[in-house]
Amino acid sequence: MASDTAAAQEQGVPHNRADEDSPPIWSPGFVIVVIGVAAILLVVAIAAFAVDGSDRASVIAGSLSVLGTIVGAFFGHRAGSEGKAEAERERQALSFKVEELNSHLSPEQVSAAMDTAEQRFRDTVTRRRA
Repeated sequence: MASDTAAAQEQGVPHNRADEDSPPIWSPGFVIVVIGVAAILLVVAIAAFAVDGSDRASVIAGSLSVLGTIVGAFFGHRAGSEGKAEAERERQALSFKVEELNSHLSPEQVSAAMDTAEQRFRDTVTRRRA
């Protein structure tokens, strides 16, 4: 496994999730979320003083629901983006490995290996559908 990481690094493939694909914390999306949270907290603060008893609870509960939705969507999107970047790095590393293996085989061996790989892929897809 360590040799895989070293080989990937030699090919220019980053191996750490926190490398250049991770957006900075102060990205435009984060700033928008902070502004939205501040606006919702302002509404809650105003509602706490301007609205009567039972209505106050309704305004605060609704505002906090929106707050949870905004924060959850932001961090869910961020986690999904990082997962996609990681999958792309792994795909690129595998692509480099396949290219390197192809360079050491004869054309007949490459053709036979590609046919076998294609058949295995079809078999896997067929089993998953069933």
